[in-house]
Amino acid sequence: MIVTMSICRLAALTMASVAAGLVACSPSVTVQEPKTTATTSTPASSLALPTATAVPEPTAAPGYVSRGTWTDGPWPLTVDSAILECQGESRITISVGGSQYALNAAAHAALGLPDYANAIGVPDPARPGFHLDAGPLIQRGIALCSGSSSSTPPSTPSGGSNRPAGLVERETWTDGPWPFTVDSATLFCTSGAGGDRLTVVANREMYALNGTAKSSGLYPPFDAIWADDSNADGLKVNIGPMIDHGLALCR
Repeated sequence: MIVTMSICRLAALTMASVAAGLVACSPSVTVQEPKTTATTSTPASSLALPTATAVPEPTAAPGYVSRGTWTDGPWPLTVDSAILECQGESRITISVGGSQYALNAAAHAALGLPDYANAIGVPDPARPGFHLDAGPLIQRGIALCSGSSSSTPPSTPSGGSNRPAGLVERETWTDGPWPFTVDSATLFCTSGAGGDRLTVVANREMYALNGTAKSSGLYPPFDAIWADDSNADGLKVNIGPMIDHGLALCR
């Protein structure tokens, strides 16, 4: 009995020793915890590109005219653009850069400004000594006097035509003999307290055509363009039909 227990005890001790040796000889193993990388979520709105704010296009001045948009015949200026202004009483000026000029006779006489033609007017190759007709420019300036902000004169007929309502021409005139020395002119009628004032533009000048316009003292008389009557020496062609035609513009 004693021998048997000793053998069992010896076996137990041997197995314990072997186990201890296995533990002592085993290589050390390091177990690392998996690293967790923190991810910061960014709202989608913060990644969006900033929205550009639309900047409104600058509004051109009411009297702005330019070569690129001009449709009323040949462009009569040596510059590419200009600003028309009404100085009251049909006095039309034209500004280029820092310079201002008289566009019609009324502005030249009343304001003492230099005439635009010598500075920025285009010579007429068909008529030496003259400049291209500025009548359409003057008409646009006259439209500003009536408070219109449109670059198209209010008297321009509908339907897309660029012909001024007051345009008269020798070749289409049927009310008797043609009364002017020029082949075409533009009539303007302005109603006021003193009556209907009728003027005519020809050769870039504005003339008084009826008594009301003459009485205003703003325009020279139209005698400079009044044709002689070939059938009566010393007389002029009857201007009555032309005046009637012009006064109809005020109706």
